[in-house]
Amino acid sequence: MKENTTATTETHAATENITECSHYNRKCHMKCSECSISKSKYYACRLCHNEQVDEHKLDRFNVKQIKCQECSEEQAPSNKCIMCGIKFADYFCSKCNLWQSGNDIHIYHCNLCGICRIGKKEDYKHCLKCDVCISTKRIKALIVRTCSTWIKASFEMVCDK
Repeated sequence: MKENTTATTETHAATENITECSHYNRKCHMKCSECSISKSKYYACRLCHNEQVDEHKLDRFNVKQIKCQECSEEQAPSNKCIMCGIKFADYFCSKCNLWQSGNDIHIYHCNLCGICRIGKKEDYKHCLKCDVCISTKRIKALIVRTCSTWIKASFEMVCDK
């Protein structure tokens, strides 16, 4: 069954001149709202779009339409095709319009950063001072090398949200 799915995906991609994606593993394509003004064009992902189009970047937060790689059904972003019912990816973020499959990749959405990050959510804390997610291993390493005053300040600047 897997080989048949791959053949179908390659057929749809070849028909519409959509390049194979080297960035993400998923079963849908994204429509760029800026490219769509003059033509209906889908891209394998935002990075593939940005490699092919010089005039603008694909705004992943503004994607309003995707296309299923299996049946070519155009639809609003989701993680399941409304026509054939396939699941587009193991991980889907409706805020970032991010789809990714693979057992070896962990992804989480940080509401404070406003983006999806690679890693397990429980292995990171969002630092309000730096406005970035920091590995808890990195925080522990910093604590070992610093004074007790800085240790107290470090824990206060890292939120538990």
